[in-house]
Amino acid sequence: MIDYLKVKGRLLLLALTVVWATSFPFTKIAVEAIGYAYYVAFRLVMASIPMLLYGVLRLDFKAIRICLEPGITLSILFLLGIALQGLGMSYTSASNAAFITSLNVVFVYLIEIYYGRSSLDSRIISAICLAILGVYLLSSTDTITFNPGDIIVLIAAFVWALQIVYVGVSSRRFAPSNLLFLEITLSSAGSIPLILLQPPPNIHLILTSLPYIAYLALACTVLANTLQLYGQKIVGNVEASIIYMMEPVFAAIFAYIAIGEYPALKQLAGSIAIMTSLALTIRKS
Repeated sequence: MIDYLKVKGRLLLLALTVVWATSFPFTKIAVEAIGYAYYVAFRLVMASIPMLLYGVLRLDFKAIRICLEPGITLSILFLLGIALQGLGMSYTSASNAAFITSLNVVFVYLIEIYYGRSSLDSRIISAICLAILGVYLLSSTDTITFNPGDIIVLIAAFVWALQIVYVGVSSRRFAPSNLLFLEITLSSAGSIPLILLQPPPNIHLILTSLPYIAYLALACTVLANTLQLYGQKIVGNVEASIIYMMEPVFAAIFAYIAIGEYPALKQLAGSIAIMTSLALTIRKS
């Protein structure tokens, strides 16, 4: 029998990966234009504006107090993930960052095993290996070069793994809308001191970057975090992390639609590997 609730959760997370698929090139543009510190601060402050309006109009602040602790934890993890990823992308390519970030699926699985919520399973391990191979084929060039930025992005991938796990745990105990409000508004407040780490960028560069930052704030932060919190309330953390590996597949589809960029044979193979890994995971659950 079809579990329609789980299907709904999977569709929410797939929608999230569609949104995320557009984030890496826009992040790279914004970081190169105004620096990672201003990129992080502008993105999160802009994302907090609709959340503050929503909070004033709709939220019960007595209920907010109940989930203050997990909300603070989520905001710290989210801010660290955004900041480290932005800093790393100052020194590495968008394709490298996309591949390295995908390694969070391994961290998620190991964390879940450590806490006894998952066990070693050959099908899941095969799915994870297939997914990583698929992302590699989709995001890599013919030659691989590593630099300090890749190490920073790898640390960010671990932070994202912690965030994925904690989203799953907390969204099943507390109202996702309250968690979303705290995650975005508190991470926004925490991002402001980052601008002290670098000189202010040229005003022309700021204005040029604003459309990209607005999209990253509204679509890739507010909408994406909403989909994540509601989706992971239903879907398990390991399965969710494998669903997130569909991101480069959608990115390749967008490249074809937008600029007519035909996928190479290895990109097609990568897409098939990721979709096979997802099918293995869904069959297991």
